[in-house]
Amino acid sequence: MTNSIVHHIPDPVPCFREMRRVLKPDGALLIRDLHRPTDRAELDHLVATHAHDADPTQRQLFADSLHAAFTVSEVERMLQAAGFADVTVTKTSDRHWTAQRAASV
Repeated sequence: MTNSIVHHIPDPVPCFREMRRVLKPDGALLIRDLHRPTDRAELDHLVATHAHDADPTQRQLFADSLHAAFTVSEVERMLQAAGFADVTVTKTSDRHWTAQRAASV
């Protein structure tokens, strides 16, 4: 399980490959991170909505993180390149995507 770390990794594919290597064949996977906005207006809206009470430095860091984030389709391609075929990636909030695979019972 990871939360909001993928956008900090220059090339997530090797990290995803390592996750696949150490994950039990029937193990669960949960990865959550920020979703890159489609344009500057959306980015500004997200910062205003979710960091309205933050100081200017925190607001800039949040904006930078959103700008560095990946889209659902980019994450799907990276997971496939890492050898995952059974992971579902969905946009789960106005600013997050989630990749998951349920554990087999």
